[in-house]
Amino acid sequence: MVEFRLARSTELLQVFSVINQVFRSKYDPTMQLEFPLLFDLKNLARVFVAVEEGRVVSHLAYQRTDYLSEGRRVCVGFLGAVATLPEHRGSGIASRLLEMAEEAMHQEGVDLCLISGNRPLYLRQGYEERGVTYEYPLTAQNKSPEVRVRVYTEADLDTVLELYAGEQKLFRREPEDFRRLLDVNPTLKAQGPRSIPISQIGPTFLVYDQETPIAYFILRGSEKYPIEYAGDRLGVLRGLQTLITETGRPSFIWVPQSDDVMLRLLEREGYQIQTRYHFPPYFTAKVLNAAACDENVWLGMPLPGINYV
Repeated sequence: MVEFRLARSTELLQVFSVINQVFRSKYDPTMQLEFPLLFDLKNLARVFVAVEEGRVVSHLAYQRTDYLSEGRRVCVGFLGAVATLPEHRGSGIASRLLEMAEEAMHQEGVDLCLISGNRPLYLRQGYEERGVTYEYPLTAQNKSPEVRVRVYTEADLDTVLELYAGEQKLFRREPEDFRRLLDVNPTLKAQGPRSIPISQIGPTFLVYDQETPIAYFILRGSEKYPIEYAGDRLGVLRGLQTLITETGRPSFIWVPQSDDVMLRLLEREGYQIQTRYHFPPYFTAKVLNAAACDENVWLGMPLPGINYV
């Protein structure tokens, strides 16, 4: 008989085993390192498991944060790491865990749930793919760089915090949480796992105009595109172009429909849309409290960036 409940701290190693079997079977078992906030003991009340005869056979979890825009606050749940062992799939286990997670989100006032996936499981539960995210291929500049780019170190945390705080639309992040997320890529690189290219959080770069930091961007583990950027949009673009000149990466950028400044800048620079995705790409969403989060609020958000789970 399968038992559905919150995970216990003593079961986290089993949870890690399940999610790594499902998501990292061809790589190294690093999911717990890639999502440090999701599997923090402080988040244990949002980690759900299905247990059969003392063995964890399925898991999902979510993080809760606030989205802030022009004085408005929306509580968002980022749900992910939904994993069921192969021999237990097709029996409704993940659906039951998702229902439990939604019940918990309602109880703690979550207005919107975003899931990193677009499987039929989520669509059956009322999750939707909406909005637009544009993909633009990037190229290097044909002239000397106008900015300087360097890799983030922990000594730059206050600079990154200040640049992020300057965004008109952002997700609330405590400084220590921000630091831990930015430390994911250095932690992985120190161990050298094969999973680095498919990890969500890659290296972070700061962009300087002479000696003044004007922007930052965070690449995915594959370094093919930025998952998050903040600060002066021209600085972001020139920083990406400079990095392409120096390393050949990244090769494209995703821009949500909400970032009018970046979209106009790319159009002015002559870049052409290559692909259109929903918002966010490969995510599904469900409004849990329509009074607090209508479609305009949801589709006006930035990409999840390092909030992705």
